[in-house]
Amino acid sequence: MNGFGTVEAYRNFKMGTEIDIAGIFLYDGIKDLERIVVFAYESEAFSFLYHIAVGIERLQKVLLVMLEEITEENVRNFEDSLHTHNHQQLHDRIKTKCDIKLSPREYGFLHVLSTFYIHCRYNRYLLRGDYGADKNLLCKFIDAHFSSDDIERHFLTNDIMNTPQLKEFFGRIIGSIARKYYSAIKEQAYKQNLYTYELRSDSPAEKIFLTDFRKDSLHEQNFNEQVSLKELLIYLINTQDRNAFMRFIKEIEPWNLT
Repeated sequence: MNGFGTVEAYRNFKMGTEIDIAGIFLYDGIKDLERIVVFAYESEAFSFLYHIAVGIERLQKVLLVMLEEITEENVRNFEDSLHTHNHQQLHDRIKTKCDIKLSPREYGFLHVLSTFYIHCRYNRYLLRGDYGADKNLLCKFIDAHFSSDDIERHFLTNDIMNTPQLKEFFGRIIGSIARKYYSAIKEQAYKQNLYTYELRSDSPAEKIFLTDFRKDSLHEQNFNEQVSLKELLIYLINTQDRNAFMRFIKEIEPWNLT
């Protein structure tokens, strides 16, 4: 394929697509986090954890494809070895080939993702499965990293409120983990003269992996998008511009919101 050997093409093209997929899952997961008002509903916790768990796992597996030796003789065993959802084990496997360091809270978050994906994901289908496992997993992680005085709770239910502080907390953890893996993938691609790291222009993956945020916070990505939307709405309300686009906008019949 385009002058590549079988393994090189696998690493270059298929893994490039996997990065794109991982970026979409992470981007959607951060959007799910932003929509959470209070950590009280299983469905919201599930969607957030599911998207982030899948996105991080796929990045880890891309990096393993780039790092480990793949031959005609061992390819079946290698492929079988990727049939796991244990994020911590995947990271420990990566560390045997690559000097990549996660902070204690980042490694702890991998434990949250592993526990969710392996034990909580289908828990409600079990007759005696714990109810609330997804939400409780997130709340325990928050409790472990914040003092009770720093956690805002709902005045009636006592559930943890998803404050900007918590959005920033998770945004930094997820952003830092994702960028460390992506940087390691890019480094391996350089060494192998591959283009696995290339991202579609203006794609979710590009926004996750390439945009420069303070302390790698993916919460800042959402904050900036919300500010941009507000600025656009204010512009459309107040502008005196007269052009074809504005005439088109003015001709659209508005909903009756009164």
